[in-house]
Amino acid sequence: MLTADSQTILVIYYLFVNIYFVSLLQQKPQQLTTIVAEKYRIMRAYAKIYLDYRAKQDGLHNVKIRVTFGTRRKHYGTDFDLTPAEFDKIFYRKKKTTTQLTKDQQNIKTTLEALQSKATNIIDKLDPFTYPDFEKHFLSSNDMFGSVLSAFNDSIDELNTDGRTATAINYRASITSLESYKKNLKFTDITVKFLKNYERWMLNNGRSITTVGMYLR
Repeated sequence: MLTADSQTILVIYYLFVNIYFVSLLQQKPQQLTTIVAEKYRIMRAYAKIYLDYRAKQDGLHNVKIRVTFGTRRKHYGTDFDLTPAEFDKIFYRKKKTTTQLTKDQQNIKTTLEALQSKATNIIDKLDPFTYPDFEKHFLSSNDMFGSVLSAFNDSIDELNTDGRTATAINYRASITSLESYKKNLKFTDITVKFLKNYERWMLNNGRSITTVGMYLR
């Protein structure tokens, strides 16, 4: 607990700080702008290649591009699914190791690093950075990033955080069913024909029309 003298010192300190910034704003607005800009620079967003810790039904994990800004993170799924061992071999291989990457592994590494670089370039051009502005440039030109599974996982995480467990369970059932029908589903795959075929597939597998409606609402 603070003593009376300590509380007095804190009050004087914060009073001094407030007076300083008011004076700075009046006399040297450019200097204050520089201070704020430097704080913003330290909090700049960055992109990283990330392996989702959640395994899919086939035991593989989706590789994502994770964009961090301050304390917030968002993940953007890709078409690449790997085991943790494969991911470590491709991206965290020791320089002196004699084990070489296969051609497919090298192609995966090159493609994902190029996508990470593109994300970084977009981030660098956004001032200020916002996720909606980033996604407008990043997602629109990359169909492979329109991952339905990734979008569902993000929504499920948010629902669980908000305590909406029942809705999160329904979302998980929906995406599990959709992924069973078509692996690596992207938003560009969802058409009227796709929905009709999915409905027919569900009914042929013993599901009711009510269940189909619940999964697609």
